[in-house]
Amino acid sequence: MLRRFLPVLLALSLLCSVSAAHADDGIPADTPPAEWKTPALFTAIWDVIRSGKPVDTRENILKYDDRPQKTPLPEKQAEKTEPLPAPAVPETPSISPASPAGQTPAAPVSRPAETAFSTVPQHSRPPAPVAPLPADRQETECAGIREILETSPDPQDADEMTERGILYLNGLCVEGDPNKAAALFTEAATRGHPGAMYRKGALIASGDDIATDGKTAEYWFRLAAEKGYVPAMTALGILNLRGKTIPPDPAKAREWLEKAAEKNDPDALFELGMMAKNGTALPAPDETQAASLFHKAATAGHRNAAYQLALLQFAGRGQPADKPGAIARFIRLAEEGFPPAQYTLGYLSLKGDGMPADPQAARVWFEKAAARNDIRATASLGYLYREGIGIAQNDEKARTCFEKAASAGDAWSQDQLALMLAQGRGTPADPAGAKTWFEKAAKQDYAPAQYHLALLLLSPRSPEKNPDEAATWLKRSADSGHIDASHFYGSILYLGVNVAQDIPRAIHYFTVAARAGHAESMFLLGTIYAKGNGVARNGDRARFWLETAKQAGHADAARALAKLDEMTAPEKTGKPAAGEKNAGLSQAPVETPAGPKPFPSGLHQPHRPMSLNP
Repeated sequence: MLRRFLPVLLALSLLCSVSAAHADDGIPADTPPAEWKTPALFTAIWDVIRSGKPVDTRENILKYDDRPQKTPLPEKQAEKTEPLPAPAVPETPSISPASPAGQTPAAPVSRPAETAFSTVPQHSRPPAPVAPLPADRQETECAGIREILETSPDPQDADEMTERGILYLNGLCVEGDPNKAAALFTEAATRGHPGAMYRKGALIASGDDIATDGKTAEYWFRLAAEKGYVPAMTALGILNLRGKTIPPDPAKAREWLEKAAEKNDPDALFELGMMAKNGTALPAPDETQAASLFHKAATAGHRNAAYQLALLQFAGRGQPADKPGAIARFIRLAEEGFPPAQYTLGYLSLKGDGMPADPQAARVWFEKAAARNDIRATASLGYLYREGIGIAQNDEKARTCFEKAASAGDAWSQDQLALMLAQGRGTPADPAGAKTWFEKAAKQDYAPAQYHLALLLLSPRSPEKNPDEAATWLKRSADSGHIDASHFYGSILYLGVNVAQDIPRAIHYFTVAARAGHAESMFLLGTIYAKGNGVARNGDRARFWLETAKQAGHADAARALAKLDEMTAPEKTGKPAAGEKNAGLSQAPVETPAGPKPFPSGLHQPHRPMSLNP
């Protein structure tokens, strides 16, 4: 929405003021009037923010995210026990959570059984179909387990130690106790039990209820992997691939993942598929290889692999395009309760891509995924409620959705929540709260939030006004590719508002915005070159940019062109300036949006829109 108001704001500087003082030609004067350097340029910004629909009602709400969902650890193998000396790597004596100085340890997160290793994807494979035991049967089984634990408190068998450790780690039939689990895994590991080595490494790598130590985790994984324990090979590869607790080493990651893949480990096949798709540790991406690896993993029941395969299949990448076949895969995964597939079906239903457009069906799929804590789906529901798409418009429910997604760290939702707080939509207006959420998103390098924060800090009506800080955020947003920010920052540089006047840099930012299709920047460049404001006059450049602005629908470009023709009639060439001909602007008219749409195509998308292009 602000895109429509921004030309009005800038007209206070480079158009309206000029028109009043120079109504005869429509071209700005050689020197900006003194009044342009006053806060008058920004007096309307706060009202703009406070009124109308939010700024970014764009497709980036449905941003594409191909990061794998977390999956269970690989299945337990038959394990042989061999005595082994104590580890050479010293272990951290404390097993309480470690936190950087000044930070509060995160609260423990409940996990399904066998998911200690946080860097291994979770929920990629469906659980084995096991009929649930009646409650009395469960209690009988647990009573037997507890009796064994009590009568044999000091087992000497490494297999039994490992099994006990799993019980204590996951709180199965006993109260969870990661300290006891760690002690049992350590003892069994020193006796040569590869599964205990692996689980000891997984417990350390997870950082869950025990101090995180990447090198110690790597040590235990390597010991187990060298004994042929396939899950440890995969875990070792992922540990080196993610590089969260140790320096990343994609080449070493690939080596271990390939060893596990030779044993047909689905998690390893999936990770190698992602590496092939992204070109990690390869000369270039290889989507054909990725599709092949995903297919092998999907055949073994890996749901993330099936999802990635469907994305490639839908887009016709690495294999022939087959939208019906891809949608059938999405449906199967969605019916199994896989949130990314549920979200994707919601998106496709909303867009009518590969299936009939059905906003109500989109809402249902988003609700299913959101119920499983899919943040994109939660944010999408907020969008539907705010815009009244497929559901009754409801600002309060929209705000609730945005709050949930924002609290989970989603930058888009943080920005949208801030806009609602600034506007007083679904809640009393709260400029201070808006500033807080804008800042959270801005610090994630989310360019629209940086831009919106700058506007908030520039407005004299905002209690959070801080022009110096605003200029910093505006520049960061512009440098991140936000086109409106580029235009706006170029304007304050040109005018010397809150920053030192710098016309050459202003022209740079105007040019960036103009080449991205910003009509007002095109027009301003044309007028600057026509009058030689801070640069040498150049009729060809002026005509090129004014003609381009006219094609883009700028209301004042035709009048300025007419005046330019009068000024340069003897020297008129009708040719674009050197260097501008191939700038990608003169090949076809630039379209101007015909008004707000549910999903208008934005010029800047800090998050790649969800287009199913994996």
